[in-house]
Amino acid sequence: MKNKQNWAIAKTGESSPVDALPAPVLATNQPAVNEFCHILARILRRIASPSEQ
Repeated sequence: MKNKQNWAIAKTGESSPVDALPAPVLATNQPAVNEFCHILARILRRIASPSEQ
């Protein structure tokens, strides 16, 4: 846990309260976030294999 906090401090220059949350809290079930992840995955797959277009 301490390493995670140190990494966040090194990355952003400040500690975030998100670092104190357990993983299940970070794993959201909000439909908008899930939809965004699906769209992002589709875009990344398209970039990875442009020949399928």
